[in-house]
Amino acid sequence: MASSSPSHAQIEAAIQWHLYFQEHADVPSAHPAFQAWLQADVHHALAWQRIQHIYGHWQKVPKQALSQPVAQLAQLRQRPHTFVAVCEYWGQRVKTKKGLLAVLLMLFGGFLGLQQWSAWTPGADYVTDVGEVKVVKLEDGSELTLSGASAVKIRFTAQERLIELQRGRLLINVAKQANRPLWVTTDQGRAQAMGTIFSVEQLPEQQTEVIVLESKVNACADQGVGGDAVPACVLLTENQRVRLLPQGLGLVSGIDAEAEASWTKGLITATDMPLSALLATLNQHHAGQIQYDAQQLAPYLVSGVYALNDPEATLAAISLIQPIRVRRITEGLFFVDIDPRKIK
Repeated sequence: MASSSPSHAQIEAAIQWHLYFQEHADVPSAHPAFQAWLQADVHHALAWQRIQHIYGHWQKVPKQALSQPVAQLAQLRQRPHTFVAVCEYWGQRVKTKKGLLAVLLMLFGGFLGLQQWSAWTPGADYVTDVGEVKVVKLEDGSELTLSGASAVKIRFTAQERLIELQRGRLLINVAKQANRPLWVTTDQGRAQAMGTIFSVEQLPEQQTEVIVLESKVNACADQGVGGDAVPACVLLTENQRVRLLPQGLGLVSGIDAEAEASWTKGLITATDMPLSALLATLNQHHAGQIQYDAQQLAPYLVSGVYALNDPEATLAAISLIQPIRVRRITEGLFFVDIDPRKIK
């Protein structure tokens, strides 16, 4: 299946066209070569649209931000919710065309991260930034661990305990209260604890994954499918997982739940994990951005234990075992693609 996002090459091409129109009197609508490129692939139009949108955001950055002391800008850069954090890069590199390309790439990566993870979450009681892991002790004695870029809403009453996972991922060690059931809910369904440790993650394409580390969990999809298909609920035991899908329940599978929960310790444990899935996980824990073409990387699998909080070291380690090329565009922004020189 084709990727829904522009590739690295398509992003660069869109930026080069942007630079061309900044330097010349031509306009996009009257340039035949540009129009031919734009219409050649739907991803070209998407890349162009995104670059223009990001440039529009840059134009709105307060001019006084450019005069901020470097130390203050360095602090801003650590805050993924602050768009102006990229001003330091602009101020340092805008004097050259190559520098402008790097800055626009940084803006592209930062904006995508902002769009994907830093959206305002109404009513959330606990929120984490990208790269942050937070442990919260709830009033009932349960211990809640939130992954980066997550948000939850807590609704406890005398009769029940409800945790709404609005985005991201959580792991919960549930305090036993026989007459007060605990549920974790998402847009796709819910998971009922039965004196247990389990995790719930909101995945792309309207999916929720439930994993049991200890005891049992009753996982239910909001919509079961008719006929002789799977039921709407399933009882999971230790080292099992299931996905809640828009059409009902996925298949139950056996896994190493402790390895799946290694993110709580700042690690990612991979066993024949698709390389694109590993990079997606790194992005969830990285305040910058790793850009890649998932379709291009689809044939490659990765195994091992890697650091979530040091993406550059992890990418370097992966490049030793897979034929990839890692390009560091600027601090926090990486491009990963296949290195043709490593293909045998």
